[in-house]
Amino acid sequence: MNRLAWFLIDKERNIEEGLALVDKALNLSPDKYTYFWLMDIRGWGLYKQGKFKESLELFEKIWEQRPKYDYDVYLHLEEVRNAVASSK
Repeated sequence: MNRLAWFLIDKERNIEEGLALVDKALNLSPDKYTYFWLMDIRGWGLYKQGKFKESLELFEKIWEQRPKYDYDVYLHLEEVRNAVASSK
């Protein structure tokens, strides 16, 4: 489910369906490790929808709670920060 959600969101095939899969996966596996990765996917989906501020809030929250450093999540966070700065 995680991979399909990521594909649907990242490739902009069906962002809404990807976000629905994230919600479903969170209900099935709410452990802290999975939560981090699913919130990354959710934040990226919000970003792809143009919801930059909402996405940034989520990315900043998960970045503070990350179980370990993750370069891909860091890149997403920076891209969202740039989008928010550009939209002002």
